[in-house]
Parts: sequence; structure tokens; C-alpha cells
Amino acid sequence: MKETEPPVRIQPMQQSDIEQAMHLKNIEGWNQTKKDWEVLLRLSPKTCRAAVRGRQVIGTVTAITYSNELAWIGMMLVAEKYRRKGIGSLLVKDNIKRLKGFRNIKLDATPDGRNLYTRLGFEEECTLSRMAISSLAEQKITDSGKVTPLSPHDIQEIAYLDKAVFGADRTHLMAPILGTYPHRAWKLERDGRITAYCLGRDGIKQNQIGPVIASTDQDAQTILSAAMSPLAGQPVVMTFLRTRKNS
Repeated sequence: MKETEPPVRIQPMQQSDIEQAMHLKNIEGWNQTKKDWEVLLRLSPKTCRAAVRGRQVIGTVTAITYSNELAWIGMMLVAEKYRRKGIGSLLVKDNIKRLKGFRNIKLDATPDGRNLYTRLGFEEECTLSRMAISSLAEQKITDSGKVTPLSPHDIQEIAYLDKAVFGADRTHLMAPILGTYPHRAWKLERDGRITAYCLGRDGIKQNQIGPVIASTDQDAQTILSAAMSPLAGQPVVMTFLRTRKNS
């Protein structure tokens, strides 16, 4: 008689699940590190979920919440062997139920996940372009503004600048990223005021630059040059957002 597989359970993700979650992520070639998972678990333990069969983690999903304004679903992964069996749908529906009351729920959709999200009622809002380089050229900063490392004392000022662009307060996310990767964080000041900032992270495959928020195109170019300058000769990846324009 064929042995029956144990049922799939959707349950809270634990610190001990990170190793298996990293394995799923690495198969997909994603850039996140163990530290990134740990930040997600600390910030939103109730919406970091795992699909488990027996003792095996076969799927994951997370969600970061920003006050009561916005929730962002991410890290939706299902092991290839278990795809097209409804597990991805279970994971996302589980998180949507936990995010009841939020006015906006958003996510980044890969081509493989797009059909699932469309069936669940998500609509395309904008497109993302991911650009990578295997060996970054040397950068020069030629701007008159003052570029210096970002410090924890700057969080409230950059949060104001960030919210005006992002649309919600994400101080609670920026603070641990800055604390974990201070060597990737920069600010640009003009007349004693921060006009641009940049965070970044180490990655499994590439150095990740972003988010980048700037008051002008010139400030964006300056802060990006500062962020890229220490990374000459190294692999770098950045993601750019393109908002859809109404016709």
C-alpha cells in the first residue's frame, strides 16, 4: 500500500525554519540573506507563515505592515515539487485574512506568480525593472552637496522625506536595515537639510542598493554615485519602479 503523505499545514514561521526557507530561496536564485529573514520575523511574526508537510518547509510567505495604511506581501515561495497544488493560494489567502482591516494590500509579482495573484483579485499597479551588473565601474562624486554616512539620528528626518514618496511611514523597516547594514547607508545634505538618502544590503549574489529617495534627479544621481563608489569591481543590483500612467 502506498504511504499517504502528511497534510500540508500553514503555520507561523519560526527562527528554526530559516535554513529551509533559505534553501527554497536559493533554488530560485533570489538575493536575500539569512539576516533579511530575521528582520522580517522580528517585524511581523504574525504574518511570516510557512507551509509545512511533516517536518519539511515547502512554502513561505511574509507581510510587512505600515501602520494601518498599507501591508506588503513578499517572499512567496513554494517548492517546485508542490506547485500547482493550491499551496501558494493557501499561503496568500492565509495572510490576506490576517491583514483584514488594511486599506491597501500590495505585493511584487514575479511572472510565475502573476496568474495566482490575478485570480485572487490583485491588479497591476506599476512595473518593476531589475538591473544588475557583474562588476561595477568606479564612480566619482562631482556634486557640490555634502554626502556622508547615514546615522540612526537621521531616521526621523529621512522618514518624512520617504513617506512623501512611498505613501506610508516605514521607519520601523528602515531602522533595522540601517542597523544591520550601516556601511550601505548614505545621505545628501544641502543647506543643512537632507535632500536624498540611500539604504542598501549585502546579498547572497549581489550588493543590493535601495531604497533611494531624492528630491531631484540630480540628487538621485549624486546619492547613487555615493552608494556605488565603495562597490567598484563588485556585483550590484537595483530595482526601479515605473508607475502606470492613466490614459
